[in-house]
Amino acid sequence: MLSLIPGAEVRRSFTLDAPIPVTGETPHYLVRPDETAVYRFYDDADQLLYVGITWNPYRRWCSHRRRTKWFKLATRVDVSVFADEATALRIEREWIRTARPLWNIRSAAR
Repeated sequence: MLSLIPGAEVRRSFTLDAPIPVTGETPHYLVRPDETAVYRFYDDADQLLYVGITWNPYRRWCSHRRRTKWFKLATRVDVSVFADEATALRIEREWIRTARPLWNIRSAAR
């Protein structure tokens, strides 16, 4: 588990195993329209592939499936939901900086 930055409070967390849902709208009991999710994709060796942010995970993951090489390697996604986008952005950047996912380019300090 990646650590949070001070003042960041997770509203809820959930994990989905492959096949990762990539169609339709994310159910509101998982991520409400006023919330923002930070997600972490892992492969079958539990290696962190990618960290991202979205308000609608299923829709965003559909884009990843169509446009990335790494999506087919993903066997699990962990999701943390935050009350606001600013907090989620700070968390995303910190997790990318400290965990150094294999496929993140933007926000990575390499």
